[in-house]
Amino acid sequence: MNFLAAVIFAIAVQGFFLCYLLINTNKGVAQRVLAALVLAMSIAILGPAMGLAGYYVLLPHFIRVGDPLVFVFGPLLFIYICCLTRGQLPKKWLLHFLPFLLYVLYLLPFYAMSGDDKIAYVERLFADKTMNTETMVVQFVRTVHVTIYMLASLQLVVAFQKQIKDNFSNIEKVTLATVSRLLKLFLAVAVVGTCTFIASFFTSINIVFINGLISLTVGIVIYGVAYATWSRPAVVLPEQVETMTDTPLPPELPAKPAEPEEIQEVLQEEKERTKHHIRDEDYPQLVTKLEELVKEGLHLDNDLTLLQLAYRLHIQPYQASELINRYYKGSFFDFINSKRIQEVQKRLKDPELAHFSVLGIAMDCGFNSKSSFNTAFKKFTGLTPTQFRETTPA
Repeated sequence: MNFLAAVIFAIAVQGFFLCYLLINTNKGVAQRVLAALVLAMSIAILGPAMGLAGYYVLLPHFIRVGDPLVFVFGPLLFIYICCLTRGQLPKKWLLHFLPFLLYVLYLLPFYAMSGDDKIAYVERLFADKTMNTETMVVQFVRTVHVTIYMLASLQLVVAFQKQIKDNFSNIEKVTLATVSRLLKLFLAVAVVGTCTFIASFFTSINIVFINGLISLTVGIVIYGVAYATWSRPAVVLPEQVETMTDTPLPPELPAKPAEPEEIQEVLQEEKERTKHHIRDEDYPQLVTKLEELVKEGLHLDNDLTLLQLAYRLHIQPYQASELINRYYKGSFFDFINSKRIQEVQKRLKDPELAHFSVLGIAMDCGFNSKSSFNTAFKKFTGLTPTQFRETTPA
């Protein structure tokens, strides 16, 4: 058996096993979508492996069965990330599989062919030294299709990362780092597809070998999914993020039902304020209250959230976010961590605390990990913690 074919077969088998584990170890919708993605990739790479190994002669009716599945890679990736970041399936999610359905319909005449005709088709591909027009078009459309969904998925990740920085002071437990790595692996698939497409114009590359190479890249994605799932699962809390932004504080009961004229006045006031939810005259009082909470050590709570801060300020979470964004010109995450770094600097300058380690001080000031602390310290001071301590007079 061809060595490349053997490797791809082995990856496909492990992909089926990974799919089984994903379904049976987690009942969430996101994990089931991920399992479907792994299953589709595992089936899709079997076709090129059969071509390289010569098994297409024994099982001719399996030829091109996995071809349309490439058009579900992007949609399933996008739906998976949408489930993680939004906690639900995207609206009209079935429409994302329309290209897959159209390609299946396009291949129906091929599927209706006899086994001998299908074998002859594969052998013509082996004999061809260049891509035919149909193959080039399909290769191009596949690459563009995956790339579009990859970019859409990346946009979801970027938006979510911004959202959690507006709601959490520590984001290690609310991260899409593993998903970002998965996107990079899909980027590799798109790059390989693009390079082979371009190379087909200048060299004589056999399409069977090209599909085998792309299948090997897809196999690496399967291994990436396995590593990301069990080494460091994507711990995402979309329900909590949604709560942070949408759950209002208990409102005060009005003394009497609002009159229509009063409602119109409120609506007009909100319209005039556009995106601002805090009156200008209320800012000084809120800023003073916020600074008092910082002096009391509120920012040293390593699990502090925007919702908790809003309750302490007696305002809505979106108002607390507006206060920080407008007055301090940054996100909740950056504001709290800047205050933590200031506290760390203060303690590092204290001779009585010289016997404490830098990491110990950082943990006591609200940081949850060494990496997040070092990143924040470098961002706000321009120095590493060790450099700062060495340059600080005793």
